[in-house]
Amino acid sequence: MQKMSSGQPWARTDLTMQANRIIAGLILWLGLPSLALAQASGSFRSGGIYDCNQNGAYAMSSGTLNAVTSGSGTYVPVNDSAVTQNTAGILVNTGTLVYKECVLRNVVNRMAENSLVGIGTKTWTAFGTMRDGRPMFPVDVYQEVLDRQSEVVLHAYENSSRNYFNNIHPAYRDQVRRTVLRGFLSSTSNRNAQTTCPYRGDLAAFLRGDPGTYSDEAMLAVSNPACNPLFAYEITRQRLERDLAYDTNEMMMRLNWSNGIYGVEQTDPTTLARRTNTPGILVHDVVAQTVTAGYRRQENANDIGQMVGGLFAGFGTQIMSTSGGFTGALQGSSGGQSYIGQMVQQSTNGLLASAVNVALTQLAAARQTELAFNQAISGLANVLLSARDALRSVETQCWALIISRVCTPGTMSTSTNPQTCKDGAGNTLRIATTTTASAVIITSQITPLASTTQADLVASNNALAQIDRLIVSVQDSTSQSTQQSALLELDRLVASGALHTPQDVSNARNRRDSTTLTLEALIAQTKSDWADSEDTSIGWCNVNNPAVLQMWATRWKI
Repeated sequence: MQKMSSGQPWARTDLTMQANRIIAGLILWLGLPSLALAQASGSFRSGGIYDCNQNGAYAMSSGTLNAVTSGSGTYVPVNDSAVTQNTAGILVNTGTLVYKECVLRNVVNRMAENSLVGIGTKTWTAFGTMRDGRPMFPVDVYQEVLDRQSEVVLHAYENSSRNYFNNIHPAYRDQVRRTVLRGFLSSTSNRNAQTTCPYRGDLAAFLRGDPGTYSDEAMLAVSNPACNPLFAYEITRQRLERDLAYDTNEMMMRLNWSNGIYGVEQTDPTTLARRTNTPGILVHDVVAQTVTAGYRRQENANDIGQMVGGLFAGFGTQIMSTSGGFTGALQGSSGGQSYIGQMVQQSTNGLLASAVNVALTQLAAARQTELAFNQAISGLANVLLSARDALRSVETQCWALIISRVCTPGTMSTSTNPQTCKDGAGNTLRIATTTTASAVIITSQITPLASTTQADLVASNNALAQIDRLIVSVQDSTSQSTQQSALLELDRLVASGALHTPQDVSNARNRRDSTTLTLEALIAQTKSDWADSEDTSIGWCNVNNPAVLQMWATRWKI
């Protein structure tokens, strides 16, 4: 679809979307899951209905796009010298500024809120589930220390990479290995078992050294710690305990570094060495920023359009005041929607409602503008048709006048075609009129204008049909996808300049009025040329010129 003219869009000044991209990029850099900004604006175009530009300002009829003259001088509404004068000191319009601040600002606020809720939701979900479904903080510190220690012991038991048992004599290696595991499990699962003696024989006889209890070979063997299973067990246990202490201290150190929040870590399955991909302090800061984002925006709001949804603003209070805390906010109760789910829904509904309100307002203004343009172009088409008919009528009148002067009265035939008559000398004349004179002028002066006018009228009719269809679609509250598609289509029409603007209406009216005057002058001049010129090639209708009458009598003579 084409339009007559379009204004030059203003430069984009809104940095909200850029800031959101920076935030999203930061979270991606930190190693959190991929985040897609929850913005309905993701597919909207620069120069469209949600961008700061003259196309949208024209359609909304906000402010003024022309200086206004009064008795005291030229001024613009919402006047401020910083925005109403250019470098040459010439006053300029503020229509786009008013559109940006009074119309787009509320939409931008809703987009920003929706974006923050979307980022926060992804961040909070990751924060609450990234450790194999567990949150990025220790829920039960003591149990998680035991889990970490159990991981180390089981790894030592099942994997020889740490070389705990490789050098123990094969005769009792497996026995020592099992005893180490049982000892750890006994000390953690049943702490009272540490004081329970596993020996079920006569312990008193063993301690007294009764005959037959020991042999020289046995005594000699146990004098070497490496050959004594008790000492081998003790050596291995102490080494394992040192590793347990190291791993426990490392775990607590990492948590102390980041205020009790786990970092994004990668564990080597062979050595259990932990590689930090993102320090916990960064995870802590990102999550803290998103949790309190709604409160900060509410705190800094200075007009009604900057207020955010109550669920978003109260998220910090929610995770402190309810028994479920942060984890509970991720989960719905009794099959219901979670707090975060409700927050996302509230934000999305607010954004869509704001976008729809702008779209409906703009569609109403666009329809009014398009109707005015259509009426102006229709008026121009009627002017062209009237001029065409007027030229043809003048030519018809000329022929009637010529025939009445060339033919003798009462000699006109009534049955022949073409008609015949007698001239003053008694010659028979075959009357042969044409439409050439008017056709030449119509073809050269009117047809080109009619072609462009017809194209403009078709484009305007199509635009009106599209606007009416979009109004119905945008008002369809039962289908968000239908609304979204309609908003994108409206944005495309505005961004591509397909809808006519008030300036186009003004231009069309000027064209209609100037064309009317031009064609009136053309018709008057044509009548004068045909009827008054002494040149028979021009004044072919000048019946006061005997040469003209003789010319037609000669041409029609049989």
